[in-house]
Amino acid sequence: MPYLVYSVVSNTPSDAKDGTPIDEAQVEIFSVASTYGSANDLADDVRAALDRKSASVSVTLGAIVVQSIHYTNEVTEVSADRKTYVSIQDYTIRIKR
Repeated sequence: MPYLVYSVVSNTPSDAKDGTPIDEAQVEIFSVASTYGSANDLADDVRAALDRKSASVSVTLGAIVVQSIHYTNEVTEVSADRKTYVSIQDYTIRIKR
């Protein structure tokens, strides 16, 4: 600890006004740490790195164009038995195909 885990919750394809296909993915990012403050600090760093960002990422088959990333929600969970704190953030990511 600390560490991050992400999960793609859903992926919905759609067409934009200009006819460009767009996928909208709902993603959860789990910021896990041994203290409440550390979990929230990590989550703050993740949000600063992702919220309202766009990018083009090179992959083997070409490039993935991330049109936008939008922060939508956050909750914190505590596992007293494991002494683990988890901040769970939800993001909507728009990807051009």
